[in-house]
Amino acid sequence: MVAPRYAAKLITSPSFVKWLTTPLTNPNGISAHLGRLVAIAVAEPELSEAIEAYTEALRSAPAGTPSQRSRATVRGIEGTPAEVVP
Repeated sequence: MVAPRYAAKLITSPSFVKWLTTPLTNPNGISAHLGRLVAIAVAEPELSEAIEAYTEALRSAPAGTPSQRSRATVRGIEGTPAEVVP
């Protein structure tokens, strides 16, 4: 998660919005795509702290694809700890 002040900076930046909305057609190209984000941080130093926070949030995101995570169910009975079951 990114702090609201960073999120506000990023979503009001035309460069970041263009980067964010550019489709990644080849999963092997993610390094190049993130490299373009770093280039934005270099070209627009006022965004560098917000971009750093964003990339850190990406690194700390849970592993697996969104569809794998959405298939996981949480089992628990009120008053007992929940158990995540894939």
